[in-house]
Amino acid sequence: MHAMGTKESGRSSALASAFLTLSLVAGCAAISPPPPPVAPDAAARVEETDATRARRSPFTEPPGAFFAVVTQANITTTICVSGWTATVRPSTSFTQALKKLMLSRAGLDPKAAIQYELDHFIPLAIGGHPRSEDNLWLQRWDGEWNARIKDRLERRLQVMVCAGQITLHTARVAVQDDWHTAYRKYVAADAAVLHREIEMDEAEVVE
Repeated sequence: MHAMGTKESGRSSALASAFLTLSLVAGCAAISPPPPPVAPDAAARVEETDATRARRSPFTEPPGAFFAVVTQANITTTICVSGWTATVRPSTSFTQALKKLMLSRAGLDPKAAIQYELDHFIPLAIGGHPRSEDNLWLQRWDGEWNARIKDRLERRLQVMVCAGQITLHTARVAVQDDWHTAYRKYVAADAAVLHREIEMDEAEVVE
């Protein structure tokens, strides 16, 4: 009688243990693992970037972008070589198409393109990026601080960098921070005054 009770007790313990195990397994199965992180969609990133560009006025100075190919160490074989900027300058088809796109984003007639220069904010002459929209904007040909005024600064900065008077970084940052102030510092206190030496430099602008 005692032996039988022991067997029944052991069987009950085994059943209870099995039931507990099944309950734990079932519970774990009910808690599904968290889904893997979803990789950002490339198309969404492009659309977001395009939307940001569309929101930014094409007539407002962009942040500027440097061309990594040009460094202080290689200026004698890049920006200081006559004709070098022509080797990196975007094609006319690229610049005209971008002009029209920027005008369209601003809700203006593409025919107005003739009134603007598609300007490299950090000029090619001091290693500005040729194609980045962060370095391109529509600058008017007329007005007080027009495209021709900025061209004078760009030429002067290139000459100074190549002559070792200022560093490439100093020239780039001068434009990026405030090109009006840079003009007054490196070219002339009054943008309306065109000195003889500036006029001679203008013939060699390599924006």
